Amino acid sequence: MNKEDIKIESKNDTDIIIDIDSIFNYVNLGNSVTLEQIPNLDLYMDQVITLFEDNLGYTRRNENDKLLTKTMINNYTKDKLLMNALKKKYTKNHILLMILIYFLKQSMSIGDIKILLNPIVNKIEEGKEIDLEKIYSLFLKRKKYNEEKIKKDIKERISDKKLNYEEKLVSVLEIVDMANGYKRISEKIIDDYFDKK
Repeated sequence: MNKEDIKIESKNDTDIIIDIDSIFNYVNLGNSVTLEQIPNLDLYMDQVITLFEDNLGYTRRNENDKLLTKTMINNYTKDKLLMNALKKKYTKNHILLMILIYFLKQSMSIGDIKILLNPIVNKIEEGKEIDLEKIYSLFLKRKKYNEEKIKKDIKERISDKKLNYEEKLVSVLEIVDMANGYKRISEKIIDDYFDKK
């Protein structure tokens, strides 16, 4: 699609140029909690919440949005998305799972997240080895790669020309449609290729 494909005439609206670079800087797609930012020592619940606030605060849309609460952590444990705390402390594996849950919750239902993460939780609770750090590192690499693809794609779709209301609306609809497509594909992969037990 090129710039001319989405031109819609509007006489009642002030045309503007969408500052894509400013939006990318604000949403900070490539920023993530690195493995080095997660302490190698166990943390109490309040410390885990502070870790989230300090390292994922940029993902809030609104200042009052809660990233992680005690209730959320307790519910994740009850739903078997997370192992029980060890003497009221959370390990690096707990924290990695909470970060993954946080990112998955942006687009997926808790039911789908359970299907994805229950096998990991069960293996850890059974004392089996699972390299969650390796999984998380691979996720971060792919996340960085996806950031570049998203930036390139969005810049191609939203030009540096002035857009009226209708063109801005169509741009948002197009981006949401892409997000919905990715979401539906991920749901179909879960439905067809993950064990639902």
